[in-house]
Amino acid sequence: MPIAFRNIVGILAALILTIAIEVIVILFFKKRSKKLIITSVIVNFVTNVIMNVLLTYVFHDNYIFYLVVFEVIIFVIEACAYQVILKHYKDSFIISLACNSASLGVVIAMRIIFQSNIVHNTILWLMFILTSLVTGIFQLQPTYGEITSIHFYTMDYEEIPGVFIQDYVLEDYDYQATHLMSGRTVLNSPSPIHTYYTIEADEGDSFIVRFSIELERADDSLESLYINHVDYDVDELYAFSRDGTGITAEICYENLTTDVLGADMYHVSYANIHVDGETESERIYLHMIGHSDVVGYCFFFGDISDLAYQNNRMT
Repeated sequence: MPIAFRNIVGILAALILTIAIEVIVILFFKKRSKKLIITSVIVNFVTNVIMNVLLTYVFHDNYIFYLVVFEVIIFVIEACAYQVILKHYKDSFIISLACNSASLGVVIAMRIIFQSNIVHNTILWLMFILTSLVTGIFQLQPTYGEITSIHFYTMDYEEIPGVFIQDYVLEDYDYQATHLMSGRTVLNSPSPIHTYYTIEADEGDSFIVRFSIELERADDSLESLYINHVDYDVDELYAFSRDGTGITAEICYENLTTDVLGADMYHVSYANIHVDGETESERIYLHMIGHSDVVGYCFFFGDISDLAYQNNRMT
């Protein structure tokens, strides 16, 4: 195969591989915006072709050094291009870094396979390991906010303080096993322990549950709350207000009834956030400071003082 033809094939193969890898990384971040993907393809088409032509015909004698230099330059160019679409510096930086680390790592790995020089291979392996570590660290989904607290109120908006109760106690609170009464679980228990913010309730009671949500960006908006496999859209909420990046959302429960279990448990799966006017949405999750294992709230139909030992242990 003529050298010139082989070089052209190599440049085109590198271009296609780079575009495929970076589009996959963008989709990993759940960014399905056509504008963002098209921008990535265009930027990579221009920068990747220029870089590989220069590396092949101009800087081939010092390939590794100039490969790193060009990748740093391309990383900055891509971050700036993504910023135009995303309008968020942190997201643009992380996505660009993840894309370029992933593509660089694959290119280095391929060169390791086809190179025979031991010293050269050793250096390339070290760079591959480094870029893999960087990719692992930074290939995290951007943070758009969090659900920071849950509060209970009467219909007259008098707050009712709750207690933190673990799910296995709520589900079987009459069970008198020693490991439950002592506030301990079996060490090899396969089930994760989840905690619910709980108040005592009687049948026929009505309550308001208030969620405090803090968004990272003022341009984003709440779309819905997903609780117990039910999507509560904003227009279905009992009350909704916003102050800057802070959001207050309320759901009203009227005339409560119970079943044999004696505890109505509501798992707050996540909230959907409308991002930057795009049709896509992102998820944010419940995170109550000091109680990282809280997953939702519960109405307990019984004497909550029976679970005092559990409350004391959790708080």
